[in-house]
Amino acid sequence: MKKLTARTLAITILAVCASVHAQPAAEAPDPVSALLAAAREGDVKTIKRVLASGVKVDAKNHYDVTALFVAALFDRADAAKVLIAKGADIKAAKGGDGSTALHSASFLCYGDVVKLLLDKGADVDTAASQGETPLHLAPGHDSAEIRDWVAFHTGAPVVEADRAMFALGTWPALAPRDRFAIGTPDYPDRSATLIVEVERLAATGPRLTGPGIEAEARLALPEITAFRANRALFPLGLDFFFTAGDRLAALPRSTTVEDA
Repeated sequence: MKKLTARTLAITILAVCASVHAQPAAEAPDPVSALLAAAREGDVKTIKRVLASGVKVDAKNHYDVTALFVAALFDRADAAKVLIAKGADIKAAKGGDGSTALHSASFLCYGDVVKLLLDKGADVDTAASQGETPLHLAPGHDSAEIRDWVAFHTGAPVVEADRAMFALGTWPALAPRDRFAIGTPDYPDRSATLIVEVERLAATGPRLTGPGIEAEARLALPEITAFRANRALFPLGLDFFFTAGDRLAALPRSTTVEDA
């Protein structure tokens, strides 16, 4: 079965994250958890010390997460560089859906980490291992013609909103948006991406800042409140693509949205 995450969308729609599950303060962390926590904080000194103690660089915790995934998620390029130098497998797949560190860093627009991974041989064609990507079609887009196109080109099953990894529709038709998955603390990547069709895209309106934006950007959005609330959920939350004809704009959950 073809996937929405195959080559045509692998660079554009890479909504993958990893998380570190903290242990109670009263308990000393096991060595693997200590390694992942150091990767999250970008603590290169601790990373080197833990690895010197004999912990394998690609060791996973009980959520199947490695230190390199955590470094990629939290934009720790220096930590990622050390882990790779110590032999971390750039092409290793995260447990569950098989997503890679490059998927996470690409979607969150962490340019330094993406460049590092690509320079070290990361494969942009690697797709997740799941055999299907559930899609929700909102009213106005749920037609026999669109269903046939989706089935032929992607093989994605059309599902209800609460089961969707992607959803397509206009902003009003996609409401209420709290029906869509925002991920969990253990697996924030298990969230939905909304593809919103709008009448026009313009570089005016709310001020956007965050990873991948050099200073600031502007984008005409259907509202501001919803995106502020979504950013407050980070690393959970929804990701968005806005389309108007042949134009496309992306708004990941990591973006801060402020009044114009």
